[in-house]
Amino acid sequence: MRVVSGIASPWTIGPILKGHRACYDAENRIIYVDSDSYYKNGDCSSVLLHEIMHSITLDLLKANPIVSAKLQNTLDIYRKYYPDSYFRYDNHSFAEFVADIWTNPLTIHRLQSIEYK
Repeated sequence: MRVVSGIASPWTIGPILKGHRACYDAENRIIYVDSDSYYKNGDCSSVLLHEIMHSITLDLLKANPIVSAKLQNTLDIYRKYYPDSYFRYDNHSFAEFVADIWTNPLTIHRLQSIEYK
């Protein structure tokens, strides 16, 4: 993990870091945390857990296409039940959804409310 200053700034160089308080750089296997943002906002444990989940799940999903397909199906169902969440992080991309099913209380609650057959 690297703590850096200013990654949340919209003018930060690099598409991965732009506009985020923290991010996981999968290519270099590094979690970046914006120190400026956390000094202002306090606790960062949930964001760190979210980024740690990216570091764990991205490679595992690539190596396990069956599990990946099942999770993609779960995301497709989630999107049908909660179309309003398309612009939320939990529904924005497959990678974000997978991290959120372990770290975001709203996503967890919504998944629990879906009746699976």
